[in-house]
Amino acid sequence: MDQLPTNPTNQTSQPAMSAKQPINRMLLVIVILFFGIICAGGGFVFGMRYTQPTQMAVLPTPTPQVEENTVGYPTPTPVPGWKTYSDPKLGFGFQYPANWTVNNGTQSVTLVDPSYTDPTCKGDCSQFSVSVLREPNPNNLSIPDFLKEQQPTNTPVLLNQTDTNPVGITFRKTTSSASNVALYYTAHGSDIYLISISAGTNGMVDASSPKLTQRLAQFDTLFASFHFIN
Repeated sequence: MDQLPTNPTNQTSQPAMSAKQPINRMLLVIVILFFGIICAGGGFVFGMRYTQPTQMAVLPTPTPQVEENTVGYPTPTPVPGWKTYSDPKLGFGFQYPANWTVNNGTQSVTLVDPSYTDPTCKGDCSQFSVSVLREPNPNNLSIPDFLKEQQPTNTPVLLNQTDTNPVGITFRKTTSSASNVALYYTAHGSDIYLISISAGTNGMVDASSPKLTQRLAQFDTLFASFHFIN
């Protein structure tokens, strides 16, 4: 029997299709890699763009500075043999003779020199003391107006005299009253501070004497060391 002729088209098309399949796969892989590289590069640029401002915004931590007080007064020079009083609640400090006694109050502190009193004295005896009182001044009145408000009927008379201690605090002095030798006022923040010297008994001021002169010299040293601590 005669055999039918084979279709030449079918014999040549099959090898051509097999050769195209690997090429298409390679193109697909190249396209995927190309888009993958673009996406990766875009993500890197995007990340750099939005992370750089955060890094630039980080500032170095400043080194804390410790100060003796907030108003910039210098630290008083220590007095040999004296003690230091410091009360953050009342907001001040000073130095005082080591043999003086300290009596703390709610808004004040009083120092007494026990050696001033005559040991043979009985009853009311002459004493020497220094008191520091803090009084609220919420309206930030001047010292004259504050005194008028506190003592409208018997206002202390301010002398035309100011005393500035070595620390840099300026005080206004008033006339003495009762057994007070001197009164010194100063304003700080929302408070008025009063430093008073008392030497005597029963409302009588001791007359000048070597003993009193010596204590007043000690007060001058205390006064020079007075400073605010807040």
